[in-house]
Order: sequence, then structure tokens, then C-alpha cells
Amino acid sequence: MLTFAGAFATFTYLRPFLENYTHVSVAQLSMLLALGIAGFAGTYGATVSIGRHLHALLRWLPSALGGVTIVMLAVGHMLWAVAVAMTAWGGLNSAIPVAWSTWLSQGISDKPESGGGSLVATIQLAIMIGAAFGGMLLDHFSIAATLVGGAALLVMATVVIGGGSRLTAPIPR
Repeated sequence: MLTFAGAFATFTYLRPFLENYTHVSVAQLSMLLALGIAGFAGTYGATVSIGRHLHALLRWLPSALGGVTIVMLAVGHMLWAVAVAMTAWGGLNSAIPVAWSTWLSQGISDKPESGGGSLVATIQLAIMIGAAFGGMLLDHFSIAATLVGGAALLVMATVVIGGGSRLTAPIPR
């Protein structure tokens, strides 16, 4: 939940970030298209590397996404740098659901329907929490606080996931 909440605490407020921090024009908002296109690359990259690196992806994707979020904030006044960072953000963000769906399918192969439903419900709840958290930070502080808050949730996800031992199902005796 922390991974998805952190991602959506940021994603939901990318447009206000671009308009109020980077000061893009309406025409320049089309750079959001690069974020979507990068999603194809991120999905493909996750699919290719998931066989050997599933636990590493689950652990490090949120941290990398949080890092790129902070970079985006740091270079927020340079349009070209924000565009590059947002493209990287889109690729990393799109790899996350691929990794978690794969982890779930491997862990509960006997009941995929209930597992898939649980994952969808969890993601939807995390989207709501993340967007509300980001909105609260925006309303009470600033757009920078929103991005820092989203990055903090993403780093917390990396800490909770840890080395991956909690992600491995126990062997029944």
C-alpha cells in the first residue's frame, strides 16, 4: 500500500507541480505524454527482468521512484530537466504494478481470483489514501511538500519490504 500511496500522492499532483513550480504553459503540459509513453518501456523492462529480479524490483522500484520525485523537485525550474525526470518517473511507476501482480500470482496460484480482487482493492484504497495525503500537504503547505510526502511514502515502502524475506511464502510443514 505504501508503494501505491506514495506514487499517487505524487502522480495526482503532477499538473499543479508543472503549472505552479515549473511554470509551464498549457501547450507545454503535453510533456505529460512522455510520462505515458515511458510507461510502455517500464512495463516491458519489468516484464523482461522479473524472472530473475522480482524481489529486487519490489524493493527498489519505490525507492527509485521516490528518488526521481526528489530530483524532479530539485530541477523543477528547468523545463528540460523536469521532462527527463518525468519520463523516468513514468517508466518506474509503470513497472510497479507488473512486479506486484507477478509476486501475487506466484504466491497464491491456487486462488488467483480472490488474490487479484484483493490486489485491486488494495491499490484502489492506496490511491485514495495517497491522493488525500498529497492533497492535504498541498492545501496546508505547498506542492513541494506534496512531492516530498509522496517520496517519503515510497522510501517507507522500501524499508517495509526490506530484503524480501517477508515477500516469500513460508513453506508448509
